Amino acid sequence: MINGDVYVPSLDRMYNFNLDEESRVSVLIEEISELICQKEHSVLDGEKDRFIMGSVDKELNFNPKYSLREYSIKNGEKLILV
Repeated sequence: MINGDVYVPSLDRMYNFNLDEESRVSVLIEEISELICQKEHSVLDGEKDRFIMGSVDKELNFNPKYSLREYSIKNGEKLILV
């Protein structure tokens, strides 16, 4: 597990998550979006399979088929969900 901040521009909010670095990014996107919807009592616009997750620190977008470990994401890195 790694701890990281995930910024969601559509809500202009930052969230802190413990993320399984072995999970595929597509799974993490679904889990994160569900948790945010529960917390905010709202729905994120768009289809979850069209969301993009990336690293602010490394300036890259993640392929949904890969894991965070494959991108060498470490504790404390800032991620983005668009």
